[in-house]
Amino acid sequence: MWGANLSRVKLRETNLSRAKLWKANLSQARFEPLHGTLPPAIGLLGLRGLDSLTFKGSSSFGLMDLREIFKKAGMREEERQVTYALNRNRRINTWEEIKEKATDKGKKKTEEEKGEEKEITWATLGIAWLENTFQLVFFEWTCDYGMTPSKPLDIMFFF
Repeated sequence: MWGANLSRVKLRETNLSRAKLWKANLSQARFEPLHGTLPPAIGLLGLRGLDSLTFKGSSSFGLMDLREIFKKAGMREEERQVTYALNRNRRINTWEEIKEKATDKGKKKTEEEKGEEKEITWATLGIAWLENTFQLVFFEWTCDYGMTPSKPLDIMFFF
């Protein structure tokens, strides 16, 4: 798939073990391939849009596998971009799950659902909001989760 435009594609439960994605555009792709089925680093050269990869819920295995491949191959820039996408999506997905639980509080549930569910209180929601905001401001906005490590110095000297 040399130079393929795979932006916004959903790669859910796919086996990419023999794929050659040279210079493919993965901008905003939902990246959830089967765990352990990514090609070696040689098949991932020149990928674009790594920092905008997404996943839903807790299915981050694809991005963790991808980051590990780049790390072992010494591809630091690609590794940083995947780290950014991974941490950004974890922050967003966690916040969305907590908001969903808080809004579903008044809906009728079966006894099994009630037993599995933890009570979401205003205090819990407030703490989650603070944590989400802290991560956004101090990790995402300042250094992009390590993708732009010099950005905090730029901010400090600008002000």
